[in-house]
Amino acid sequence: MHFDIERFNAFLRELNLFRAKIRSVLFETRQPYFPIHYSDIGDPLVGNAIIAYLGGSQRLDHFETEILKPPQRPFVDRIENYWEFVTYFRAVSTDDLYAFG
Repeated sequence: MHFDIERFNAFLRELNLFRAKIRSVLFETRQPYFPIHYSDIGDPLVGNAIIAYLGGSQRLDHFETEILKPPQRPFVDRIENYWEFVTYFRAVSTDDLYAFG
């Protein structure tokens, strides 16, 4: 695949605007905002906090994390312009990538 930096930046801007809109509406309507980062999916503390917030009484010691599968092949084998991809992600700020959690 070819990593299109301009298209990715446009997608990232739209995603950040969408998340900002959601946060704004939740704040204005006094609803809680509970972001979940991808890396937290398998954390029992996070999962149990969500269960408790939703009113559930069950608590789990662990969560299945089979959805966290590694890619079949390394990125270098799958991205045509791999070094542009690497350079981009080394240079971009974490604030710009906020939408990805």
